[in-house]
Amino acid sequence: DRATHHRRGGGAPAATPEAEADAYGSWTRELARTVKPGGRIFVGNVQAPRATEDAAAGLYLKPPAAAGGRDVVDEAWWRDAAASDEYGWDAEDVRVAPLTDATLLDAWGPRYHVFMRRRRKKAERKWPSWQDEFPSGGL
Repeated sequence: DRATHHRRGGGAPAATPEAEADAYGSWTRELARTVKPGGRIFVGNVQAPRATEDAAAGLYLKPPAAAGGRDVVDEAWWRDAAASDEYGWDAEDVRVAPLTDATLLDAWGPRYHVFMRRRRKKAERKWPSWQDEFPSGGL
């Protein structure tokens, strides 16, 4: 699967939109790996899709033709990647919020933040250790 492939360091050439998605996915997997179950994952100041007009630069940044004229990493991609667990984030409750700080918007152009929660592990019932010694599970 894709998560195993990325853990082994494989990936497409860096110039493709899919490689960009793989880079975001792998990087976010490593970030999520450090978060306890139930903890929050924050990816900040993500560059807006290239199809977004950047008023500060006066440019219309078009996605590469190789992507069919569309960006791979957009707000929906984060939700889809988390839902499918394609990259092994083990995350849920994905929320996207636009960057609203005027100073940063002037300097960087349109960006957004991604908030996720690491899935809580289902609790397994474990008998107290003294009962493990008895084949019947107790007295």
